[in-house]
Amino acid sequence: LFGGIWKSCLYSVDLEQDVEDVNNPLVHSQFFDSAYIPISREEELLRERQRICKNGITTFEYCDRTMLIPLGSNLYYHDMSDKENEAAIIKESENDVYLDTKLCPTDPRVISFIRDHDIYVTASHVREYVRLTESPNSAEIYNGVPSFVVQEEFDRYTGYYWCPVQHKPDSYYMVYENVDETLVPSVRLSGDDTQVYKFPLPASATRSHPSN
Repeated sequence: LFGGIWKSCLYSVDLEQDVEDVNNPLVHSQFFDSAYIPISREEELLRERQRICKNGITTFEYCDRTMLIPLGSNLYYHDMSDKENEAAIIKESENDVYLDTKLCPTDPRVISFIRDHDIYVTASHVREYVRLTESPNSAEIYNGVPSFVVQEEFDRYTGYYWCPVQHKPDSYYMVYENVDETLVPSVRLSGDDTQVYKFPLPASATRSHPSN
């Protein structure tokens, strides 16, 4: 990742040829012409906890010469084995949210992500999604999302993992964290607009359980 003060782009370097192409980012520069790429409120809060102030690409996934690049409400997929093609949009929307995107370790065409505190999977060549978890109350019970304290104090921003199955090299479990904040008090923060958040105070209760 490389960029100026407010925007960052993703470039590649061929170590065998010692070639660095700084003029052609993996995602075409036309997507960075605007000064601001809209992001969801959910991603905005996550970036605040990560202390990220830049726009543009802030994270990417790499597996088996395949790159997955979330940018705003779009997902870009880049097969690096095909040097003739650039990264292409595989999911494009004005409203959809793709948080904590990951590639399946055995099949990078399979993609997982978080939306509304639940885990979804999809594939690079299809439009449909499969919802793996279902929170009865997504405002207080999260699947695949760590609690606020874990994110803010321990710098862990993921709550789910692809986990290999022993003696089955092509099979994976999805191990995820389930956080129940129904007992955590809410606080009202005022700024440009008033927002209500679940904010754990000293001695307040919370529950977190690993699941698969």
